[in-house]
Amino acid sequence: MGITTNIEDDKKELAKKVQRLARLGVRLLDSSKGGVVVMNEAESSLVSEVKEKLDKDPLLLELKTNVHKQKVDELQERIVEEAHRCRYTVTLRMLERPDCRKLEVAGAAKGLYKCSGSSTSTSFRSSYTHRQYLWLPALLNAGKSVNMVGEKVVIVFDFDRTLIDDDSDRWVVENMGLTHLFNQLRPTLPWNALMDRMMEELHSQGKTVEQIAECLKQVPLHPRTISAIQSAHDLGCDLKVVSDANQFYIKTILKHHGLYRCFSEVITNPTSVDGEGRLRIFPYHDMTSFHGCRLCPPNLCKGLVIEQIQASMSEKRKSRFIYLGDGRGDYCPTLKLDKGDHVMPRKGFPLWDLLLSDLNLLKADSHEWRNGEELESILLQLIEKIYKE
Repeated sequence: MGITTNIEDDKKELAKKVQRLARLGVRLLDSSKGGVVVMNEAESSLVSEVKEKLDKDPLLLELKTNVHKQKVDELQERIVEEAHRCRYTVTLRMLERPDCRKLEVAGAAKGLYKCSGSSTSTSFRSSYTHRQYLWLPALLNAGKSVNMVGEKVVIVFDFDRTLIDDDSDRWVVENMGLTHLFNQLRPTLPWNALMDRMMEELHSQGKTVEQIAECLKQVPLHPRTISAIQSAHDLGCDLKVVSDANQFYIKTILKHHGLYRCFSEVITNPTSVDGEGRLRIFPYHDMTSFHGCRLCPPNLCKGLVIEQIQASMSEKRKSRFIYLGDGRGDYCPTLKLDKGDHVMPRKGFPLWDLLLSDLNLLKADSHEWRNGEELESILLQLIEKIYKE
């Protein structure tokens, strides 16, 4: 080291520089592609000290022990779940031998995955959310395309007592002091007109649209229902609301819980605020001409709405439907579902009773649920089942 006597004069300066690099702990290696590869073997005294104490620090030892106790699947899920909720870029290798397909984590913090198990493979890039990652192994083992675009899953939610745990109309009536007038007028007006009359009364009392919105933000929504909606949206499902409530109520509540962006469509009775600041509620269907359905109220036939959605979907690609509801108004649309679709009636509510009265009328598979926990569990199982079929 440091002797340059036997080196040609024109290369001595270069040799001295190489020797200085060596003293700093840097090695130059020949590259198979030509040129050299620089490797740093130097390590600071601080790094060395930390490494020496890795097996002595009680806090690190406890952390290491707890990590090893975790099941691998649970740990993987926690890592991906907690990393962040944005979409990741994923590199997947699709193997020529389907029986050799294997999904491996190549960098969980970045959401980087690869399929390995064969020396020859085809690479491509795609984007998935963390929830989609958790299903990739099962989809690959089932021989399914990991981009999950074979069939579109359309999920239709009723709103009152399905998506939310109460009735939004009655919530406003009871919490804004309208119960007495409501009970007086109930026998005289159809529901849609009655609710518009309630808005007139609130305006006459000096109540503002903003006050109505604040009241609606207190409507209970089960946290597991929120999670189910977010998961279904992240998995690429097309979510819609079909409800006999109204546009203002539904939009206010969904926006308050950060869910409005998850829905491609909200089909319900339209609303507007007039020049005096009064909230107006109108029927979805034109009341001058009856829609012809004896199962539904005159202002909205959900069965006609489902038929329109089905027609629009068939023009694009094959779709599978999941319908969630609870009331009598949800009976007509469930009868429009086809074989291979699914209906989720809330147990103990009118829709559930109507379906049980004659199951032969129903082509779709029925899956009852009682609360937010069951809604989430059953809904995500159905989505996974459809993607795997």
